[in-house]
Order: sequence, then C-alpha cells, then structure tokens
Amino acid sequence: LSDNGQWAAYIISQQAGDGKLHFNQLLSQSRKEIPRAEQVKFTTASKFAVFVIKPTYQETRLAKIKKKKPEEMPKDSLGILNLTTLALTKIANVKSFKIPENGGDLLAYHLHKVPDTGKVKAPAEKKGNEEGTTLVFRNLNTGTERRFNTITEYSFNKPGTQLALASSGNKKDKTAGGVFLYQTEKGNLKTLVAKKGNYKG
Repeated sequence: LSDNGQWAAYIISQQAGDGKLHFNQLLSQSRKEIPRAEQVKFTTASKFAVFVIKPTYQETRLAKIKKKKPEEMPKDSLGILNLTTLALTKIANVKSFKIPENGGDLLAYHLHKVPDTGKVKAPAEKKGNEEGTTLVFRNLNTGTERRFNTITEYSFNKPGTQLALASSGNKKDKTAGGVFLYQTEKGNLKTLVAKKGNYKG
C-alpha cells in the first residue's frame, strides 16, 4: 500500500509460468498490470512505484537446461511506474535498486557488468576482489541522472539527502577506489576514504 493510501499492489504468481504485478487505484479504480514484476516499492511521496521485472519463465528454464554460467543467465530489468500517468519505464540489466526510507522520489540502481565481447578472455577475478559496476542515481521527478563507475556497495540515509558509495577502483586506468558520499540535493561528491579495500555497508 502506498503511503498516501491511494494505491494497492499485489502479485499473482504461478507455480510454472510468469506471474503478474497488479496495481489498483483505490479511489478511481484505475488498474495496471505488469507481467513478471515483483519486489515492488512505493516512493514516500507516492508518485512512483519501482520494482524488479524478471526474465520469462521459459527463457530462464532454457538457460538452466543449457547449464549456462551465472553471468550468462537472463538478467532482471527495473520497472518504474509513474502513478499519475501510468507510464512505464524499463531499464535492462539491473541487479539491485534502493529508494530512501523517508526521502522524496529518488532512486539508485546498480547495473550488472557489461559482458566482454572480445576474443581474449580476461582472467577470472578472485572472490571478494571483483571490480565494481555502474551505479545510477536518478531523480524520478526531473528525470536527471548521475552515474558512478566501479561501485560495489551503496546506501541512502533515511531522508535521501546522502548516498554512500563504495568503489573498487579501475585496474585499467588505475583509478583509486574508496568510500564516497554523494549529496543528492547539491550534487556534490565528497571523498571519505581514498584507498582501495573491501567496504561493506
């Protein structure tokens, strides 16, 4: 249920097949169905709903039968529903997302690593020493975005005024990793720790 009490969301799942996420506007009885969507969250201003869109059941099943590696498996997408216009935005290749607990219409989402299409296979990275991937901060009201590279961990503070970021750094261009604090209102990025390491939120 959205914070303003006007929207209800529920999922109808299938044991072998694709489920559906249902949105009901409790005052006007407007409805919206999103196939394969789950993990829905409403922003605190109740203007947007954000959720994960899973690959199709058949696509995932075939990938498992072919015994594809984890990095070759079908990836989730991110769905953003504007609750005023019911316009749906989809973003592919997303592995996680977060919104502030008590903030406005803000969103951060973390992308999977882009597959390397080169013929030369890069050596496997040691567990716990993997290079981070792109994180995108987005203001849902204005549509403005800011991207951060090689991010491994991220977290909003409760009001959403700050976004903490842990970076692995980049081996190719020797960019240093560390911990950073992004001020979401001013757009400033502050360095807290300028040193490579394993940082957990």
